[in-house]
Amino acid sequence: MKKCFACAEEIQDAAIKCKHCGTDLSGGNVNPHGNTAESSKKAASWPMAIVAIIAIICFSIVAMVMMMSQSVVNMTKFATQHMETMK
Repeated sequence: MKKCFACAEEIQDAAIKCKHCGTDLSGGNVNPHGNTAESSKKAASWPMAIVAIIAIICFSIVAMVMMMSQSVVNMTKFATQHMETMK
């Protein structure tokens, strides 16, 4: 029996992964929490996806406000012209 270098629990000499903490004892890509390096990369991509979604929503809101303000300007011009023709 040997001790895990991460959690100090006793494990078998031939163990390649600690059964207590999940540490890879063979030098592979597993962290002490049992997650693979690939799943860690996927988890890191979530913040970028959220930022992209927020940016798209903000752009859409700005575009809608600009279109609505242009509509108000056009309605004001139309009303002014219509009032002038009624005089």
